[in-house]
Amino acid sequence: LEQFYVTLANGRLLEGVPPREESGESYFYSDVCFENPTVYCNTLMPGHREVVASWYLTPERLAKETVWVTLAYVLALVAIVPRLLCPIDVKVGAKSLRPHAAISLVSMACLALQTYYKVFDPSAYPNKVFFLVMPCNITWIVNFLLGVAPLSNVIRHSMIQFLLSFQVLVWAVFASADTADLKGPYEVEFFWVNHVLLLIPPFYYLLTGKVSTFKGLEKSPFLEVVNFFQWVVFSCAVTGVIYFGFVTPMSLYSLLNLNYMLSPPPGTGLEGENYRLISQVLIAGGFCVGRGIMVVVELCIFKMRKKKE
Repeated sequence: LEQFYVTLANGRLLEGVPPREESGESYFYSDVCFENPTVYCNTLMPGHREVVASWYLTPERLAKETVWVTLAYVLALVAIVPRLLCPIDVKVGAKSLRPHAAISLVSMACLALQTYYKVFDPSAYPNKVFFLVMPCNITWIVNFLLGVAPLSNVIRHSMIQFLLSFQVLVWAVFASADTADLKGPYEVEFFWVNHVLLLIPPFYYLLTGKVSTFKGLEKSPFLEVVNFFQWVVFSCAVTGVIYFGFVTPMSLYSLLNLNYMLSPPPGTGLEGENYRLISQVLIAGGFCVGRGIMVVVELCIFKMRKKKE
């Protein structure tokens, strides 16, 4: 796998992360962003140098993490999925879990605009389309599939539960957004509109009663806690398999630092050879917080409905 990763990158990556701005170390030449052949950073399209891939971690380290982290998450899914996809928890046919058509249309529109900016806009640098694997786009893809794909209620239920945890990655953008590579006309403005719209679907699923964060309000508190953490583990495992198992090799192939899988986000304090593992701990904590907020929201909805009765 280590050699496969090196081959994917085609010998183009530098050992260190190229600076986002000119270092001024050479009067005649720009900083180098790629090698074999040498490509100077100031010759790249606007926004490209901010996201170039590099060997921040060695190919050996990336390969080991891919194998062991992905394997651990796959084993977690094998152990937990049979418990979560039990048909008893979802009354198939009792209520359609297909979202309102408006959510499918908005999902399709946002994905179409994202594709335009990443493929057809003149400012799009090479391989920018690979950024469709970012969490915001994954969220729209899941919402779109919920509306149009021929899925059973059991599968839809698990996808919505995943979104209730995964939503926290959308919230995180409002605290620390990196828009350095967005150079298209109104692309930054669309970025913010896109993320505001992403806030709506999870609350919609709870408000309409299509899903519940609880296994059943009559159940014991212990079972509710178990149910809570099972969905957190499920969401962490799905996210880990996607980004360690698939997005990491996609980053090497595209020569782009997709979702910071090859080097850490700047200015966050997250650094060092263990940064990807630390990020998994932070994501797990974030999923707990995000899902906890959804539990509180559902309890408020439940209390309001009780008062009306």
